[in-house]
Amino acid sequence: MRQPKFRGFDPSSNEWVYGYGWHKTDYPEDFLKKIKQPKQDAVLFTKTFPITCDIESMGEFTGILDTNGREIYEGDLVREISDGDIYKVIFEEGGFYVKCLSIYDFQTINEYSLEVIGNVYENSELLAENEKEGFLNE
Repeated sequence: MRQPKFRGFDPSSNEWVYGYGWHKTDYPEDFLKKIKQPKQDAVLFTKTFPITCDIESMGEFTGILDTNGREIYEGDLVREISDGDIYKVIFEEGGFYVKCLSIYDFQTINEYSLEVIGNVYENSELLAENEKEGFLNE
């Protein structure tokens, strides 16, 4: 059994960080207002120390590499090499799937034909382009 691996975006260093577990903070609303923080965040546990990350950026490694050898994480946007369709990597019902943004279609991840082209956290414009055309089916 593989050890789970996670990533999150650390706004203070403006970098992706990697760890082996995380949790959502549970601060009272008055505390969030006091520290001028609009929402809860996540704490990612790394080999050295916990790092505060943006909750929207958190994702788990699928255990699969794309055609270029890059790790595929939940929340990544991938392109299917043969037909160019763009998929969002999701975790649902105990497994990782890719959800096509141009049609309502779920597929299991096929590691041999996918290329990571971005992620939902940093590349929201890819999602927005599909939403404008009415293709994003959530």
